[in-house]
Amino acid sequence: VGTYCPEMWALAEAYFQSLEGDEKWFPGGRYACAKAMVARRLPFLEGMALGEVCHIVQLGLSQRDILGYLDGSIVPLHHLEDYV
Repeated sequence: VGTYCPEMWALAEAYFQSLEGDEKWFPGGRYACAKAMVARRLPFLEGMALGEVCHIVQLGLSQRDILGYLDGSIVPLHHLEDYV
């Protein structure tokens, strides 16, 4: 999906699945979530512009099914099962 390599998606999915506690909560909205991800200095996002990270967040929400919304925040989709 998109112009991002499969390795980036695999690393992103592994990262999101590894999150525990408060670190799995990202601010709601693509831009705010992307800024938080950039602030975490994630290796799979190295060298990417904020706009690209926003696009990755959008794809993660809409096409890759690795992110979702919960109580106004963005969380890894597999954590949503804990609340359903």
